[in-house]
Parts: sequence; C-alpha cells; structure tokens
Amino acid sequence: MRSDEPSSDVEERKPIIRQPRKSVVSREPEQRRRTISDAGRRVIEQESVRSRRSSQWIRRFSQAGSQKKSSDAPPVHRVQLENTYRLGPDEGGVLNVSEAKRVIQEVLDSYLDGEQYHVNRCRNMAKQLSDVIKSRMQMIKKSERYRIVTIVSLAENAGQGYQVASQCLWDTSTDRFASVNYSNATIVATVTVYAVYYE
Repeated sequence: MRSDEPSSDVEERKPIIRQPRKSVVSREPEQRRRTISDAGRRVIEQESVRSRRSSQWIRRFSQAGSQKKSSDAPPVHRVQLENTYRLGPDEGGVLNVSEAKRVIQEVLDSYLDGEQYHVNRCRNMAKQLSDVIKSRMQMIKKSERYRIVTIVSLAENAGQGYQVASQCLWDTSTDRFASVNYSNATIVATVTVYAVYYE
C-alpha cells in the first residue's frame, strides 16, 4: 500500500461550503405587511402632520425673531473705558463722618419723633428709613467710587438693654462708617452707614 493513496479506513474529506447567514428578523409575508389597520394608518399620518407643523412653526418663529431684532433694535456699541490707575479716592473724597452723622440724626428725628412702636409698621419703617438715609448719603458723598450700605435696627423701648455689633474687613485709609442711636418713649433705633471705596 502506498502512502499517497488514501486508505479505505480514513474517510474522505469533504470541502466546507459556507452557507449564507439567515437573518434573525423574520420576514413577514407581503400580504401581512400591506394590511395595516385603518386606525394605525391614521395615527401615522397625524404624527407626520404634527411634526411638519411644529418644524414650520419653529422656522417661522426663528425668522420672525431675527427680523425683529435686525430691523427694530439699533446696533449696540460697547464703550471701552481706559484704565484710570487710581488706587484711592481723590483729595478730600473720603466721606465726612460728622456730616454723615448729622444727616442720619436729622432723618431719624423727622421720621421717628412721636411714633409709637408697632411690629408691622416698624418693619416697613426700617426699610423706608434705610432707603431715605441711603439716598441722602448718595448726595453728600464726594466720590462716585463709594458704595453706601445702610443698616437700620428698630426695637421696642421697654427698658431692656440693646446692643448692635458689626465686624468688617476693609481699608482704614479709604473706608468709613457712621453710627447713630435714637430713642423715644417706645422705639429704640440704631442706624449704621458704611461707605466702602471700590476701584
């Protein structure tokens, strides 16, 4: 027996023929695909109409908005300011504390003289006093680079002790504060005004 002749005991090798893969999705018969219910068809049509309408509305809205902006509004020119290189207020620009105390005392005398303490009225009165004092401080400040902060505390005068404390971090060469106390038969008031320099 020759070695190049196949033996009868060994099976003959058959060539492997690859079959095309079958798709996982089963294909429905042609008839079944064609028969969509009338209700299903209407739903699909309504959805497509809605999407078309919403896209048209968005397009119209964006076009209308862009037309209004371009035709109605004048062009915006940004003003560029040069640096002033100032690190402090001008000469004599620091808030005069004695003048500030005088103004605060005048406002308190005119608003609180003869007033009776009522919780609801005093809440609104404290806001009003704060606004009035702040506007008066804006008039007497000498530099535009000062921020004015006003704190007004009103309490009932019933013979109790009354203290108001505050703590700030600031530059002692430029920043100032003025504090005034006022009391009548029923009201105790403390007003503190801070003038803080900003660059």
